[in-house]
Amino acid sequence: MYVSLWVVIISFIKSRIPDTTNSNDYDYNNILYFIQIGFSSIPVIGVIIFIIMGLYASTGYRACFQDNNCNCDECKKNIRLHKFIFWLLYILLWGILD
Repeated sequence: MYVSLWVVIISFIKSRIPDTTNSNDYDYNNILYFIQIGFSSIPVIGVIIFIIMGLYASTGYRACFQDNNCNCDECKKNIRLHKFIFWLLYILLWGILD
């Protein structure tokens, strides 16, 4: 099912791109590569945003900057960076070792 779905999608894209084999305007395969790079970069951007937001939230600086009367001992209690990095590495290594 998965392969036949992709065959249909690629056939649809190929039917929309005019075939100009005699012209040097564009390469047929390059357009498909650009489409693939464009769609595959969307999840990568989401993962990068997740990692940046996780690092920001786990450092404890968010609570420190929201409150003007910052007590550094309380800020140190909110630091959970080691837990975030542990779970991030666990997820990455679990995907590699699985």
